Amino acid sequence: MKTPRTVKGWPYALTVLLGAVLFLLPALYNGYPLVNSDDGTYIWSGFRMQQPGDRPITYGLFLRFFSLNGVSFWIPAFVQALIISWLIVKLIQRLVGGRRLFANALTVFIVLSLTSLSWTVSEIIPDIWTGIALLSAVLIFLNRETRLVKFFLLLIYFCAVATHLSNILIFTGVFLVLMLAKSFVKDEMIRKGFWINILLLLGASWLTVPVIGRASQKSQHVFLMASMLEKGVLKKYLDENCDQKNYQLCRFKESLPTDPNVFIWDQNSPLYQQGGWDATKEDYDLILHDIYTSPKYLFLFLQKSLEGAWRQIFECHLAEGNYPFPAGTHVDAAVQESAPGDTTMYRNAWQQQHNIVERIDAMNNINYVVLIGAALLLLYVWIKGKLRGTPALISGMLTSGYLFNVLVCATFAQVNARYGSRLSWVFPLAFLLCWFYGSTKRKNNEQSITAQ
Repeated sequence: MKTPRTVKGWPYALTVLLGAVLFLLPALYNGYPLVNSDDGTYIWSGFRMQQPGDRPITYGLFLRFFSLNGVSFWIPAFVQALIISWLIVKLIQRLVGGRRLFANALTVFIVLSLTSLSWTVSEIIPDIWTGIALLSAVLIFLNRETRLVKFFLLLIYFCAVATHLSNILIFTGVFLVLMLAKSFVKDEMIRKGFWINILLLLGASWLTVPVIGRASQKSQHVFLMASMLEKGVLKKYLDENCDQKNYQLCRFKESLPTDPNVFIWDQNSPLYQQGGWDATKEDYDLILHDIYTSPKYLFLFLQKSLEGAWRQIFECHLAEGNYPFPAGTHVDAAVQESAPGDTTMYRNAWQQQHNIVERIDAMNNINYVVLIGAALLLLYVWIKGKLRGTPALISGMLTSGYLFNVLVCATFAQVNARYGSRLSWVFPLAFLLCWFYGSTKRKNNEQSITAQ
């Protein structure tokens, strides 16, 4: 695959800017970036410079830096929209060149604005950064960037991976699949830099451990226990072992909640009745170790994880957790304290006036139609043997990113629509890229025949 002709200057910049604006339509309609129940923690972590016990501080620092220390949270929302738009435009240009760049990009922008991508971009939450990391990795693998741009992409990738605990495992899985599939890669440019890029990306992934490791050490026992609870493994284990082993949690085995979120966050749950996150670490670590080293329970855990991953594939609806957070809630307090100039906009936003989760059925239906249609078309192209070369590599990376995302989240966390929706948009993107590539190739062949 030769490097196609590129477009630069104002046409390129305006195309990227248009994508950013279209991806922010949910926030613009809302009157303010969408917020989630986790946002109080994210905002305060960056503005108070406090490492949360259950998540990295990275996204909080991003919010503080790009909000210009609290001028407005519209700015970081626009920055993440601008980055994802730039990555998509660059990917289109690298695959099919500058011819019809604006038309191709506009098609992608319109289609993806109908999916979870625009919703995720419009939200003050680090979910979009998993997609940013994935697109950055694809561009690095194409091996067609200058050293400066490649360094910038690697920096974006590192920062993106460092925003969430799950990203290291997701991308390690993607790169392992790539290593196994190397023999199918025919593009000389990609083969030339294959192992160097693998090492760079794996190294960047695992270099985030010092950034996110502290949060993982303090919180992993709680999240893993909640995962065991959701899968039914914890209740079975306690029922069969509490007579012989004197775990503190045994006192609560008959009153365990069925919802893992209640277990983690409800102040009346057994977790807090036992003293909270730090107080339960030793007890929970012993239980988890016994489960992981007992073939009976380990097999049940793996079986339920695969079942959960299958359910997670289809759980990608919009607005998961986007409830009103009025005055008196921790999200409202975090916005008021950290970006006081946003307070009026925030409180007057559509999200704060209505329960939008109940008002977007049409948007959710369109989202699912686009996702399912694109996935089926992509599968059809693959079965027919028309998915080859560089488009196959790109589609494979995007698809494996989504699959490892649902597997990791369903295994070590829980089935949640937020986790599915943060990457489900890769299917229409992959199909459109393949379509553009095929169309461009056919036109080039026709022109060559005409010229002869």
